[in-house]
Amino acid sequence: MAFPGWGQWYNGKRQKAGVYFGVESYFITKSLIWRHRARAAANLTEFSHARDRRNYFTWLAGVTIFISMFDAYADRYLLTLEQTRHEGEEYWSSRMPQGSMADQPWYLALTIRF
Repeated sequence: MAFPGWGQWYNGKRQKAGVYFGVESYFITKSLIWRHRARAAANLTEFSHARDRRNYFTWLAGVTIFISMFDAYADRYLLTLEQTRHEGEEYWSSRMPQGSMADQPWYLALTIRF
């Protein structure tokens, strides 16, 4: 969140990182420009218009940042899932500790307290 596109860059998606960096930077810059125009407004009409545009670009930046974070998380999770999916039973059985939960039956319990 501190640097636009960092999650995509870390996941190896360089082009996607560049797109997110550009879009987020654009919205943040436009938000700051309209913030400056709102502060320098000469009358209430100019101020209201500039404030509305500032809020619009701030919301767009926030939504883009959220989508970027979700996309980076999904890419990382799906990348890990895809790599382990091809490993088969050998991968998953080697991850289970011997003599612990692997030998015991599994139970599901639901508790409601009032």
